[in-house]
Amino acid sequence: MNRPHGFTIIELMLALAITSIITAASVPYFHTMNQNWTATQQSVDSTQESRLALSIMEKELKQADRINSLSSTALYFVKSNGNTTGFLVSDQGTNRVLSQELNGENQPLTGAIDSLLFEGLAADGTPTMIPSKLKAIRITLSINNQTMQTQVTFPKDFISTLYYG
Repeated sequence: MNRPHGFTIIELMLALAITSIITAASVPYFHTMNQNWTATQQSVDSTQESRLALSIMEKELKQADRINSLSSTALYFVKSNGNTTGFLVSDQGTNRVLSQELNGENQPLTGAIDSLLFEGLAADGTPTMIPSKLKAIRITLSINNQTMQTQVTFPKDFISTLYYG
């Protein structure tokens, strides 16, 4: 007797059962993989956002003519064109964000931040918040538990030209 070509119903049911078991076993793996990818993407986005914000602050501070005031969460200075600007922590809804104050308006530079810290340093490296004694400003920005830090050092003649020149 010749057997007809094809699969029997039992063979099809067995193949379907094996495929279902493999699929059911792999779904949690793909779910975990998707969660890890999302977390990694958020981390990359936070890092890029932090780098961009720090880069903007560095560029602006290097062009400063005079530091007006400095606190742990706010920094105001006069630019070479005479405009006063600043960087500060501001509230946006339920989030704290890093903002740049331009012409009296706060423009957010980042999404939600964990913390922002400005630290003034005198020429001898000791901490100071007195604008006339600043030689450098250290900026620490934390977003989504990622902390980035930069330091802007002013030229040697910065203080003398600002306050005595």
